[in-house]
Amino acid sequence: MENSTAYSSSIMSNENPSTENQPLLSFIFTTIASILLLHQIWILTQKFKKQQTKAAPSVITPPHVRTFIPHIGSALELRTKTILDFIRGHAAALNSPIFTATIMGKKCVFLADSRMVPMVFSSRNDALDSDALQIHVLSNVLGYKHQDAVDILDRTLPISHRHYNTHILARPALQIMIPQVQNYVNKDLNEATADCLSLSQHKHKHSASQSESESGCWKEHGLYDMVQKHIFVASTAALMSPTIAKREYISVYRDLDDGFPYAFANMPRRFMPKFVAAVDKLMELTGAKEVTEQGSNFMKIRHELGLSNDALHRSSGGFLWASVGNSIPAIFWVLYYILSDTTTGAYKAIQDEVDRIYESLPPTEDGNDRIFGLQHLDEMVQLGSVFQEACRLQFGGFAVRDVTKDFIYEPKIGKNKSQSKSQSKSCPKYLIEKGTRVMGYAGVLHYDDAVFSNATDFQFDRFVPKDDDKKKKEKESKKFYDRNGKVLTTPVMAFGGGSHLCPGRKFIAYENKAYVALLLRRFELRLVEKEVSMGIPGPKMIGQGTGMNNPDREVFIEMRPRVF
Repeated sequence: MENSTAYSSSIMSNENPSTENQPLLSFIFTTIASILLLHQIWILTQKFKKQQTKAAPSVITPPHVRTFIPHIGSALELRTKTILDFIRGHAAALNSPIFTATIMGKKCVFLADSRMVPMVFSSRNDALDSDALQIHVLSNVLGYKHQDAVDILDRTLPISHRHYNTHILARPALQIMIPQVQNYVNKDLNEATADCLSLSQHKHKHSASQSESESGCWKEHGLYDMVQKHIFVASTAALMSPTIAKREYISVYRDLDDGFPYAFANMPRRFMPKFVAAVDKLMELTGAKEVTEQGSNFMKIRHELGLSNDALHRSSGGFLWASVGNSIPAIFWVLYYILSDTTTGAYKAIQDEVDRIYESLPPTEDGNDRIFGLQHLDEMVQLGSVFQEACRLQFGGFAVRDVTKDFIYEPKIGKNKSQSKSQSKSCPKYLIEKGTRVMGYAGVLHYDDAVFSNATDFQFDRFVPKDDDKKKKEKESKKFYDRNGKVLTTPVMAFGGGSHLCPGRKFIAYENKAYVALLLRRFELRLVEKEVSMGIPGPKMIGQGTGMNNPDREVFIEMRPRVF
């Protein structure tokens, strides 16, 4: 009985054996369910992020080039390599089409994709300021008082634009200035002809041939030096005043040009005595009363700006430097490329074009050299193409904008023309930070093989329209397309873009045609023998980024008068 009772008690006590373990099991089941739920949430979150990435690329900060030199940063690197090599090299190393680098204490944004470069010229982005850098140049380089520099941009800019449009850009103004350029060039070429004939007569006494005596023997010249002498005088006379169009002032321009990069980089002026003296001398020259009285129409109305005498004279000096500082190297490169092109017949094709147009000109009443009118220069499409091509290959200037507030930059980059839809990649958005400086380098576009076939090669007829209709040739330009297949309105950005076009762009284009045409009409030219094997000069490193590249060495040519 006892045993039976004990057994019954045992049965009663174990009637629900899971009651003790129920809380533990409940915890385990709840934990597993929670883990499964979290896993499902994670999976859904990842899918959502992928969809968001496809729909709206993430915003990232451009990677930065690391250096160990405070303040100077990557500036020294730009003394040893070209700007294009610098941009492409770091873009590849950082695997980003946009990156930043410190240049003389400033964090600069570099663009390595040719489709991004036009962003710098956009007038619709109110975060990009072009005035700050101009004020820096006016104050630190030309020595303006800060308030005068601000006034020029804030108060006098509309008046300046009107002056440029009327007296520099307009065709009636060009019809006055370009013949003046040719008159001065012809004087210099008459002098060169006399030198050749004099040398020939001297050598004829020592068994020179009769034909050589008649044409003059070959005389050697430094190409850059010759162009500089001729163009400094001709440009200064036409744009400013004959009173300062003298060879003796070329050394003043050279000292200013050599010191410009150092002054721009904030080097103390006490360490640049030649540069300071050059600025002061230009002020003295352009401030003389006779410069205005005998000057161009442009110079005669400069007083309308309402600037102080100091600011007005500095402005005129800066205008002179900016004018010849680009035209001299541009014409040098045009002539160098024509003379060094031994495979496509550039020299003969352009000389034939010049001869054909020159011989159609009516003879002058006084028997002096004929002058090309603008309509005749417009017909020189092959020479115009060489000018465009030389600018494409040798323009080394930056378009610079300071960033006044943070903004998100979303590049308009679709698939390349050569890519399928599956191969193209979405481009992220970039945070461009306040206080940085955007550096748009035209060479990124100019050397893009997707835009210009064999972009590193000189092709003298690259910009010649294919249409044979003469009227269309004069009015239309050959079309070029960016990597997205969009027509480039300004394929060569040597003179800016958008609303930031150089006011002297038409003058320099006509001046180039006039000078080279007169030179090729009147002389035979060739590179000296040693130049043929030396290869193309490189850019002068210290002046990179300011405009047309100056060559890092002189190029020597020979010339003699042509016999007709």
